[in-house]
Amino acid sequence: MRISKESWRKILSAIRFYPENCRLLTEWEMEVLDADLKERDPTAHKALLLQSEYAKRLKREIDAVEDMLEHLTEEERNVIRVRYWSGKSIVPYEYMVKCHYSVRQMKRIINKAVKIVGVGIGELNPKRWHI
Repeated sequence: MRISKESWRKILSAIRFYPENCRLLTEWEMEVLDADLKERDPTAHKALLLQSEYAKRLKREIDAVEDMLEHLTEEERNVIRVRYWSGKSIVPYEYMVKCHYSVRQMKRIINKAVKIVGVGIGELNPKRWHI
């Protein structure tokens, strides 16, 4: 079974931008919890509340990635860290020498992670994709 390109892109985006999404959600929560904002600028406060769908999506993605990290071993988590979170761009498998895995093994680990996150964010049907 293959994952559609659109679903693959959404899932990888959730994984790739996990650290940034955590920061964004924390900032958003701090702004919403700012009681003075409602009094100072009611329009801005309303705009933040309208963004709650955005915050729900971020929270769902963050929870899915954290669930994936719990399912992986420490060595597998290291593959994810090196590939997606160690630089400004995705590190090619061939340059991931710190992981001590073959390219094929790393691809299997990434596919496992993608399936877990895909089910978590609702992109993949859990009945079709056994994890």
